[in-house]
Amino acid sequence: MANSTHHKTDNNTQTWGVLGSYLLSSNTVVYAVRFDADGNINARDPARIYWRRFNTGGEQKALKSYEYLAYGIKVKRRTTPSEFSVTLRRLPQVPMILKQTGPGQAELWVEIGGRMTKAIYGYAHLEGSGLGQRVVGFSIHGIDPNSGTALSERFSVSGGDIKR
Repeated sequence: MANSTHHKTDNNTQTWGVLGSYLLSSNTVVYAVRFDADGNINARDPARIYWRRFNTGGEQKALKSYEYLAYGIKVKRRTTPSEFSVTLRRLPQVPMILKQTGPGQAELWVEIGGRMTKAIYGYAHLEGSGLGQRVVGFSIHGIDPNSGTALSERFSVSGGDIKR
């Protein structure tokens, strides 16, 4: 999902999304856009995913290989220049588009309630603790660009199925 304020990081990336556990943990998975030296989205490697450990000082930490099963994404270049289709591994039924809006700037667009909106953030809702945590839902929040209205959608997870 996308942050309304884009944060530059030290390795030529821009945060465009966070997907974190809701109320159960202060740790967050961050999705960041990679830019090349000219400020264009890096077509070969457009995204970086990492943990932000707010409970231990905010340091960044790489995802473990098995965590990509839950938090991974697929990014594919579209025919429109400077646009990429983005699919969350655990939420493939929600189409998203990463759009470059200027040098070193991008926005993520997501369908909420049948309308394409500018994504602001998303949450994975968890139950349990430690290695026993399980995802019970997802929520996505965005802004309708025409009306400025805040929109959100919640998805429930039951028996491995994700439902709107």
